[in-house]
Amino acid sequence: MVTCPHCKSSLPDWAQTCQFCGKDVRAVARSAPSGQVKRAAGPAPARWILTTYYAISVYFIFSAVSSIFLAVAETHQKIMGQEIGFGIGTYVTIGFAVLMALLGLGLIFRVELARGVVNFVCGFRIIMDVVCVGFTLFSAMFGGPLVIFYWAFDVACNGLMIYLIAETEQGMPNW
Repeated sequence: MVTCPHCKSSLPDWAQTCQFCGKDVRAVARSAPSGQVKRAAGPAPARWILTTYYAISVYFIFSAVSSIFLAVAETHQKIMGQEIGFGIGTYVTIGFAVLMALLGLGLIFRVELARGVVNFVCGFRIIMDVVCVGFTLFSAMFGGPLVIFYWAFDVACNGLMIYLIAETEQGMPNW
């Protein structure tokens, strides 16, 4: 808003003359547009932070795409001579994997909504991984130490992504 220096009336920012007294108000200082609030630009994140951020984003996409291929491959397995086929579990797995791939793309293109959702999903996945430690140890008997390594790697990636999203919050443009 602009205040007329002559009659002290409040005027819209676009006003060139006071609608009450007729004085010229083009020289009066204007306030910053309210719709375009700029965030304070902090220092640019360190190079390792950006490299790791994008590497984990690509890992999210790769993990999602591989989940889709594994879900489709499982439909061709046979139980008692019959193919399993597509079931509700397969569709849910594929739908979740597509969502994760889209979130990974959102991370790469720094879409703020995707970054917020990934923060939540990573926190949820960490909680689920910790809760499922018993299952992990049980499945390690059948899958070997590779299964434990996978779960530990998943927890580390999710925790690191939460940290990296916070570190890249300022200093970089968000699309």
